[in-house]
Order: sequence, then C-alpha cells, then structure tokens
Amino acid sequence: MPTSMYSAFSKSITLSFLFSLLCGGILIGQETSEPSIEPGTKFVPFDPADEDALRSLIVDNPDLVIGPCEDFNVVLILDESGSIDDDAAFPGQFSQNEQEVRAATLGLATALNNKGGDMAIVEFSTESEIIDIDGAGPGAPGYRTIDDDFISDLSEYLYPGGVNPPANGTSGYEAVGWTNWEAVFDDVISLNSVQLADLVIFMTDGNPTAYVNDDNTTCAGCDETDALNQAIPKADAVKSAGSHIYAFALGENINLSNIASMTGPDEDTAPGNGDGLTPANSDYTQATFEELQDDFSEIVFESCDPAVLLEKTVYLGHDNGASCPGVEEVSGLTGDPVTYCFKITNLGDTYLELVSFTDADLGITEASPGLMVASGGYPIGPVDDAPANSITYYYETTIVGDLVNTASVQLNPVDELGEDLGLADVADSDTASVLDSGVPCGSCIIEGETGPVCPGSIQTYTAPITGICDNPDYLWSVVGNGSILNDNGSSIDVQIGSNCNESVEVALIIDCEGCVPDTLIHCGVITTVVGDDEAPTITPNILQITTDCGAPSQFPDFQYADNCTPEEDLIIEIVDEYDTYCGGEVVDWYITVTDLCGNQESLYFQYVEIDTIPPTIEAFDDVSVDCDEVGDHAGYVVDDQCYYPVNVEVDSVFDPSCGQGGVWTLTYTATDACGNSAIDIQTITLVDDLNPWLTGVPDDIDLYCTSLPPAPEVTAFDACDGDIPVIFSETQIPGDCLSFERTWSAVDDCGNSSIATQAINLIDTVAPEIHIDDPYIEIPCDEMQSLYVNATDDCDTSLTVYYQDI
Repeated sequence: MPTSMYSAFSKSITLSFLFSLLCGGILIGQETSEPSIEPGTKFVPFDPADEDALRSLIVDNPDLVIGPCEDFNVVLILDESGSIDDDAAFPGQFSQNEQEVRAATLGLATALNNKGGDMAIVEFSTESEIIDIDGAGPGAPGYRTIDDDFISDLSEYLYPGGVNPPANGTSGYEAVGWTNWEAVFDDVISLNSVQLADLVIFMTDGNPTAYVNDDNTTCAGCDETDALNQAIPKADAVKSAGSHIYAFALGENINLSNIASMTGPDEDTAPGNGDGLTPANSDYTQATFEELQDDFSEIVFESCDPAVLLEKTVYLGHDNGASCPGVEEVSGLTGDPVTYCFKITNLGDTYLELVSFTDADLGITEASPGLMVASGGYPIGPVDDAPANSITYYYETTIVGDLVNTASVQLNPVDELGEDLGLADVADSDTASVLDSGVPCGSCIIEGETGPVCPGSIQTYTAPITGICDNPDYLWSVVGNGSILNDNGSSIDVQIGSNCNESVEVALIIDCEGCVPDTLIHCGVITTVVGDDEAPTITPNILQITTDCGAPSQFPDFQYADNCTPEEDLIIEIVDEYDTYCGGEVVDWYITVTDLCGNQESLYFQYVEIDTIPPTIEAFDDVSVDCDEVGDHAGYVVDDQCYYPVNVEVDSVFDPSCGQGGVWTLTYTATDACGNSAIDIQTITLVDDLNPWLTGVPDDIDLYCTSLPPAPEVTAFDACDGDIPVIFSETQIPGDCLSFERTWSAVDDCGNSSIATQAINLIDTVAPEIHIDDPYIEIPCDEMQSLYVNATDDCDTSLTVYYQDI
C-alpha cells in the first residue's frame, strides 16, 4: 500500500462529520453563500495570479471533510469533447488520451470498490449526460454503489468486448463535440437534489465553447467568455449545496483562470512535484493525461479515510458496555454511573494491532495489545479478510465532576505476515462529555393501596424520601373518586368516593432544599382503583334439604353479606319454582345477591320432600255370604300421607267347593307415586244353602179317566247354579179308581233339593161294555164250544167277566 495511505490516520475525524453523512452530506453549521455571478453576466478572464480578484468573484469551495469511505459519494465529470481525441485522423480507434481517461476512470472506481461508497458519472461535450452504467438500480438516479457488479458493468461500458480497441469505436466514452461546462454542472445539480456529492471531480482539457440558450437550444462554438459566464453560477450552486469541487485541468491549452473561476483559487501543485495530492482543501490541479490514472487512485486515499475510524461516545448507567455506542454528551448528578465507549474500526486494507489506549482525564492507561485485539488474539483485520474489523472498549465509572473524553489511540499497521508497517496515531476531536449538575435531590415513591378498595373506605398514602431533601414541603393532590380527609404532611388520609369502578389519583410533589437540579421532587402518581372485586356471600351454603313429605317444612334461614356493601343495600333476588317428585313437593330456589359494584353471588337451593312411607290399605271384613251376595262385601279403603294418586291392584284367587260356592281370597296391593306399597287380604266365603225352585208345577186335579193330560214341562233354577235339570216321575196309586201322583224334583251341586207333586184322580162313571161275538148260538150239548166274550171299560183295562149259565 502506498505510504500516503497512512497519512489518513492522522486526519481529524469528528462526530459531526458522521452526522453530516447520515443527514445527506451537508455539514452541520457550515456557512454557505449564494453564487456571486448571475446567469448571463459577462465575465472577463483574468490573471489567475490575481488571487484577491478571483476570491471576490467566486463562491467559496467548501473543504472536503475526510470521513469513512463507506459514506463517500463522488461524482466524476468526464470531458469527452473532440479535443480529447489526439488521434482524430484515425476514426474508429481509441486515442491514447481516451485510453488514459478510461483507465483512470476504472482505476478510481477500483480504488473505492467494496468500501460502501456511491459513484455517479457525467460525460459532456456539446451536451451533457448522466451515465446509466447498465441501470442505476434503486437509489438516486445516476448513483450506484461501488461494488464488484458496478466495476464489471463500468468495465463493459468503457471497454465493450474487452480492453482492446473496438473496430467501430463504440465505447461508452467517445471524444467528440464542443465543451459545455454549463450543461454538465446542471446535471450535477440534478444529482445533488437527490443525493449530495461529497466530492465532484471535474476533468476537462479545454475551455468552455458551448452553453444553453434561453430557449433551451445549445450554442455550440460560441464565445468562450459567454460560455464561462453561463457555467459559473451553476458551479457556485454545487458548491453552495456543500459539495467540494476538485478540477483536473489536462493538457497545455487550458486557461487555468477559467478553471479557478469555476472551483476556487487554491491550486494543488502536487502532480509532477512528487508530493501527495491534497484534494480535500485544494480547488484544482494541472496534470497530464499520463498522470491521470495515478492521480485518480491517489485521490481516493486523500478524500476519504479507508483506514481507521475512532468513535467516542458516552451514556449513563453500567451494563458491561451493552449500550455502546452512546451519545456525544450526557448530564448527570454526582455519583451517577456513567460508561464511556470507544469503537475502533479498520476500514483499510491492512491488519492493525492496537499498541496503546490512554485517556488522562479518565485515568485510562490500558496499553496491553492482548486486551484490545479482536477475539482469538488476532489483530483487527481488513473488512473482507479478518476475524473482526472493529473492536469496542468500554470504561465504567461514576460522575465526580465535569469530564471530557480526550482519549487517543496509537495503532500499529501490520501486513498479512505480521510485519510492522510503522506506528500510526489515530486521534480525533470527538468529545464524549459528562456534565456534573451537583448533589442530586432524593427520590420518593407514593405508597398505598392500588386497589380495588371499597367505595366509601378511608385510605392512607405515604411517601418516604430516599436521599437528600431538607425542609420538605409536601404538596399533595387528589383527583377522581376521592378527596383529602386529613393532610398529615408526609401522609394523607383519603376519603374514597361511593362510585364503583372508578379510580382516584393521588399525586405528590415535595419542595426540597439543599439539592439539585430541581428542588421539586416528583413522587409520581399512584392510581387506586375504587371498586369491589369480591362477590357477596350466602350462608349457609346448603344446596339441598331432603325431608319426608309428612314432616314440617325445613327451609334454611339464609344470611347475606358483602365485604363492602351493607346487607341492607344488597340486592337479593329469589326465584322459586314448584314441582312434584313422586308424590312429594320439590321447590327450586334460585338466589342471586348483587352488591353495589355489580359483583354477584348465586346459589341454587332445592327443597325436596321424599315419600318413603307406604300408603295404608284396609280390606273389608272377611264374610261368609250367599253366593249371590258377593258384590256387596268385596272392597277396601286406601290412604297415603303424601299425595294421591295411589294405584291399587287386586289379585283374586277362588278356591271352589260345591256348585258355585267356595272361598274368594282377594289380595289388595296399594302403590303410591314413589313406589311405596302396602298389602291387605280379604276372604269371602260363598255358601250355597238355598234349595232350587221349580217352576211350572201344576195343581192337583180330578179328571175323567180318559182325560189324563201329559206331564207339563217343569224347570228348575238355583240361585248359585242357575238352571239345573228336573227329575220327573209318575206313580199310579192303587184303589178302586185310578189315581196318579206326578213328582218333579231338582237337586243343586251342593245337594240342596226341591220336590213338587201333582195328584190326579181319575173318576170312572161309565160302566164297562161286554161284547159277545154271537149272543145266540146252538151247539150240541155234548160238545164244548168256547164262547168269546170281550169286555171293555174307558177306565179299566183289566176287567173280570163273570158269567153263569141259565
């Protein structure tokens, strides 16, 4: 690496510069002036040696503040007017001057590669153009981050198809046309409106010969003075915005006074003298095309700090450096903890090993390289090739007075083999300051209930003081749902209001003596929620009472209470529902108790009458009855101590005897709705001691014998057996005359019988008749001849005939 690179180590790197880059590159507090030459004003070239005259006509060119290359924005202006082409006789070929410009441009970008900076390129001749190197991509139009992709795209733009000259000369950089300084600085103004350039490199080999007319046409080959007068206000506007212009005047034909009028009077005479360029505080330099590549590369090392950055900050508190980085300045009280942060970042291409780190004001004398190198014992490496490219050291102490951090660091650059490259101090003008404001006042915190507290209660609040506070004067205030009842100075009693779910805020300020920065100690505000988050209680907590239905009612005597609301203010709601349960009564109570804050307690209580006693049933007395009287004697009487209905089932069993007689056994089972049952038995004996009765028996009669009637139909009926058969008999009664006795009898199943008779007397009032076949016959006397005599009678069938001979 060129030795000049390490001169950057001694550059002053201020924290304000870091802020300026983050804010767009404009220096905070920097004074700028308006352009001194209006457009159209004629400007007559003068002797550049007349420095006073020159300074009176141009806007000051702001010095370039050296900062890290990662925040460096550069605009490169390339003159591609026809005068650049020193081989114009050979069109289609790259001239030597063009080759030098291309190489220098690529070398500038390569020197800034991967350091985080942005570049925009503007080419001009008769017209001006912001070059889009293969698409600017996101960000400011024309700007691109300088990285490997940008280098590749730029190389292709400058050397299409490779570094050899193309046959048709179609490079993006091609010298032709006039020289229009006004147009190119118009483009720089456009770039600055989006992203401010830290450095504008203005490369040109000629004097202005073109400008923009009022009608936006271009005057080409115009008067040099007119062209210059049109360009100067545009350059002044760029400088006024905060960009530093550094011009390269190439060749021998350029008028340096024109260059000085655009940039400023300070010439950098380094080229050709062996000295290093000073672009940060110079305005222009004169160089040759052959020097351009080295000059462009060197300008990188002189325009941004690619080596080491030291940042110093401070913050209140101790946390082992976790809050690093801090801020520029803090203010605290004596004894407050404070931490100083020191961050050393290697932005260069060499390894750096910390040699010493001291701060006389803080008493820091750390000098051990092992303490300060990155983890693993390695030196601080370059960005792209190292275990770490930065280290942070913190120092914890307490405030004992005003302190300014004036730490300095000495680094030892080493190459990759560890060879020393010579010590290099890194110092900056950052001041991480601590201001001691004096002995702090004490502190206080209000103590008391935050709630919920009961409405109407009295709450006490106190505020003990920790630390210094002489002759304290307590200033209590209460707002919201409460008011001060007693102010006791260091404590107050607050009467809490009656509103639920509202809050009361108690605040306290204590006026102290003998402390700083403010004699008023704010103890803060304590908020107490007024409310009741406890539900009322219901006692006894009985959920169910079970009793026999016949027993007296046993409803409990419920009591209601609440931690805040008096019992008489409780809202008690009881909803009862009645029902029956297998004959017993069921009462459901839904009890809800609500306090004044809306808290509720509910209880479900059930009173149940249970029927465990069976019903009573009494059968009618046992009886013995005639068989036809059973319906009058069967039955029962039933009762239940709870509720009807009672279901009675009758089971009958008949044990027969004779006929329809026998014994009925009646079993009565009574069952209530709860399944309780009782049984009683009745017997009914059916007795059959009644004779059946006969129907249709005729009376006794006297009849002529030939008038005997047939026997009539006589029926028999029994009270138990119903119709029963009748037995009939007829008997002739001996006597002089015929007589008959008819008998009817009936016997039931039990042997009971009935007999009925009828006497029939046949009366014979007609004599029999004798019938002789021949009442007169003659027979010999010696012969016997039978005589047939036939006698008949209406009544008798057996007649005796008596005869006598005459």
